[in-house]
Amino acid sequence: MIGGSRVAIIAVLWLLGSGLVMSAGVVDLYGQDPIPAAQTPPRAARDTVPAGDTVQVAQRQREAAGSDSIYQALLRLEGYTPMEYQGDSATFRARDRVLRLYGPAEVARAGDRLTARDTIIYREETRFVEAYGEPSISGQSERIEGNVMFYDLATRRATIQGGRTRVAEAGASWLVRGDVTAEGTDRIYATRSIFTTDEREEPAYYFQADDIKVIRDRILVGRPARLYFRNVPVFWLPFIAQDLTRGRRSGLLPPDFSINDIVRTSSSGRFERGTGRQISNVGFYWALNEYMDAQLSGAWRSGDYTSMRGAMQYRWRSQFLDGRFSYQQFWRETGSSELQFFTNNSWRPNERTNVALNANFLSSRFLREISTDPLQTTQNIGSSFTLNRRFDWGSVDLGANRQQMIANDRVEMTLPTIGINPQPITLFRSATPDQARWYNNATLSFSGRGSRSEVSFGEGIPRSVAQRGVQRDVQRSEVQVNQSFSVGNIRMSSNFGLNRSLQPEVPPLNEFEALPRLDDDRGSWSTSLGYQINLIGATSLSPTAQFSQDLRRDTLTGGSYLGGPMRTSIGASLRTDLFGFYPGIGGFSAIRHRLSPSLSYSYVPEAELTDLQRRVFGERARFAQNNVTLSFNQTWEARLRSAEANRPPRDTLADTLGAEPPAASAPAEDRKVTLLTLNTTPLNYDFVRAARGESGFTTLQVTNTVASDYLRGLQFTMSHDLFARPDTVPPGAFEPDRDLGRFSPRLTALSTQFSFGAGAPLLRYLGLGQRRPDAPAATDSIPAEPQPEYPIDHTRRNATLTSNPQAAGRGPWNVDVGYTLYRPRGGEIPAQDIRLGMTFSPTANWGVNWYTNYSVEDARFVGHRLTLRRDLYRWEANFNFSRTPYGNTSFDVLVRLKDLPDLKVDYRESNIGATRPQ
Repeated sequence: MIGGSRVAIIAVLWLLGSGLVMSAGVVDLYGQDPIPAAQTPPRAARDTVPAGDTVQVAQRQREAAGSDSIYQALLRLEGYTPMEYQGDSATFRARDRVLRLYGPAEVARAGDRLTARDTIIYREETRFVEAYGEPSISGQSERIEGNVMFYDLATRRATIQGGRTRVAEAGASWLVRGDVTAEGTDRIYATRSIFTTDEREEPAYYFQADDIKVIRDRILVGRPARLYFRNVPVFWLPFIAQDLTRGRRSGLLPPDFSINDIVRTSSSGRFERGTGRQISNVGFYWALNEYMDAQLSGAWRSGDYTSMRGAMQYRWRSQFLDGRFSYQQFWRETGSSELQFFTNNSWRPNERTNVALNANFLSSRFLREISTDPLQTTQNIGSSFTLNRRFDWGSVDLGANRQQMIANDRVEMTLPTIGINPQPITLFRSATPDQARWYNNATLSFSGRGSRSEVSFGEGIPRSVAQRGVQRDVQRSEVQVNQSFSVGNIRMSSNFGLNRSLQPEVPPLNEFEALPRLDDDRGSWSTSLGYQINLIGATSLSPTAQFSQDLRRDTLTGGSYLGGPMRTSIGASLRTDLFGFYPGIGGFSAIRHRLSPSLSYSYVPEAELTDLQRRVFGERARFAQNNVTLSFNQTWEARLRSAEANRPPRDTLADTLGAEPPAASAPAEDRKVTLLTLNTTPLNYDFVRAARGESGFTTLQVTNTVASDYLRGLQFTMSHDLFARPDTVPPGAFEPDRDLGRFSPRLTALSTQFSFGAGAPLLRYLGLGQRRPDAPAATDSIPAEPQPEYPIDHTRRNATLTSNPQAAGRGPWNVDVGYTLYRPRGGEIPAQDIRLGMTFSPTANWGVNWYTNYSVEDARFVGHRLTLRRDLYRWEANFNFSRTPYGNTSFDVLVRLKDLPDLKVDYRESNIGATRPQ
């Protein structure tokens, strides 16, 4: 026996009879698979172990004994695989060639490392290793630990009783416990074992399987599998498989269906209450190459439709090209068919060109029937195309846009839109600003834009004669050209615009009479000259002179353009900023009130009209104008006290001898916040109209907008109509430019939206809320203008809607409030809606997201979406309920394993389309 407090053995086995030669290390030259010395693999890196295992830590930290020249020479021999041994003590029996290592022992060979706290026995004749006392093996494969280990060096097969190993995949790490056998570097077998992703000593859940097979980076299979929560069996499965492959690969798509699609709980039919069976995502996925993939899938819903969907996506980052598109065809049981198309693409072929295409198409009626998302059914289906090209001389924009209103089938399409924006030209450029004269650095700029748009309405019957007159299909073409020249404080600008409007003939319908075709072309040009005089501070005076003329072509002009009277306008505008300063209060060091009024005056003398001009432009086209326009905006701002100002004063009498001087730092700046902003649209008054006995106010509507930093996203907008339509004017014949009516202000529109939560500045100021330093800002649950994601993805219908950003612990709460009021004149139907959204976590593991929409005029809730989420450590449970304004409802219950999403138990019941009770 060879012993000692720390004997770094182990011997060099030199086959000279039964002799034993000692050295500082041991190298076994009887290894199999001869490897030349030049190709000898390096020693395996030291394994890391948990900090709690102090014995193995000490074993890793101890240093191997130094090696002599014989040791180094043996390592350089060709045709052998070196094997190194370490231990506190060792015995070697030359007769049967058995080596025993005692104490914390270690054996390393060809990148594999075997350690044990008690004993390692190596039998050279059979090339077999036994390890006792919490043995572990690591190296090229996953680390395996256990109680007793047997390792065959010839086949590199390890068997461990009470083994523990880890199988990693892209999203989780599976722990396998049981009698484990490892073959080579890529296969693991286990019997009477369990596997789980819960790394705690007593896992909350685990799978128990009689046999487990793991192929590294490919698959984990267990059969038969039993799911346990704690020690209570819950499910039995004939087998369970988990894909360990990284990256994309071709294969079958997992079908999407729920329990009640198999086991019916109610009847189904067109005129009976029922939910209808549904199965979706039945198809195949192709990973075409590293840049592209595609899939083909089908869906079926009893009593409603059968569909087929094809999708493809691509991404070439080197070419700055990515996108996706899908096409889905629905075959209804009624015999009709619907299609859905979606694509989203972007391309940047070079640094000066950008191309983007986003196209969506789906029947609004069909979407209202099959969708169960209340937000999706109240938004628009949008499509757009943009092409931007930058040149040395300027830029060119080409685009198109289409908006499809789901609620009323209205479609607005603009195709095309063309914009040309040359680079501004600088004239008489000066070398330096000090040498610049009044005429230097003059700027000349041009821009042009043209578009063609079309608005079409659905087949719905209008509710009134006025609405029938307004809801007419119309085609518009517009051209606009602008030019400006500025030198110093002098600015001259010109613009020309031409608009063409075509409304086709509307045939008679029921009690409504036919409407004739209307073809109207209008244009205008103007040239203005202005000069800005800076007075005191932010006060400026800008006198202006303008020449303008209107153009028109209709049936009265004989098909040619007719110019209106030349109008000359002379005026001036005065702008300034007035400030009021107030002392601070609370957390504010100062408060400032800024008033920004603007007063403009213009005079237009009376013009002469010909008979044709009088018939085309009307008598008002010659009237003189003496206008005064007043607008003002107000802002209340506050400066927060800095942290430096809130610190207690330092003791000036304190002993500072020998103390380190304080580090120099920039003075702290107080942060400025906006308490309230009030913006009012301009108000115009014409003295000439007032002298004729008419109302001097020519502004038809005044709008006020309120905003504040202390309520996140606050937008408070209210609009007032100032004039009532004369009762003697028939509906649909009222022309605001000719007959303003009597002065009668009326609130016609009011809308507001704001959100607040635990971290809202207002609540923190009142001491009612406090933001956790590690908590992110809560997200809004009521998007202002959310663009729904199309196409409708049946495979993601069970995804959680909870926006609680924390998996555990009471997350930040958030409340979103929205209100809309619409009260038009003329007998049109008013509307009044209240929107409310809440996101909060009542307990450590519960999250709630609730959205609702209430119609005050109809006295009913028109939309709901409620989601409850329960965090179960590695599991999650979701309870979702939604209702659309069109009566579609959906209730989903989903319990799934986060690390194995395909393992789920779900129940869903939807009431849509033909299955809705009649």
